[in-house]
Amino acid sequence: MSDSFSYKLPADTVRACQEVLRLAGDLRLVHEALTEIVSDFVDSDLRRTDLEWVPLERVRWSAKTCWPVMWEERVSRASEPEGPGVFGIRAEPERCSPAITVM
Repeated sequence: MSDSFSYKLPADTVRACQEVLRLAGDLRLVHEALTEIVSDFVDSDLRRTDLEWVPLERVRWSAKTCWPVMWEERVSRASEPEGPGVFGIRAEPERCSPAITVM
């Protein structure tokens, strides 16, 4: 039965499918590039940055990266070396939670 059955897509459908596959490949490359850009904190000065809601897992940073004081130790504990003077955050550092005051 499969030998006698022949199904052909119209040429414009085939072209559309090929274009979708090409765009999907392009989107993958764009995603990889954007991920690398937003994950590169090497030599950055973040001392005045509120990192409380910033996802830090897989971020790359260097010995010259300046972290907010409350984050230095946490980031260091959550990181491992990736190369000379470059580190990667392997897991989300613990977050600060606002102090609860009882009145």
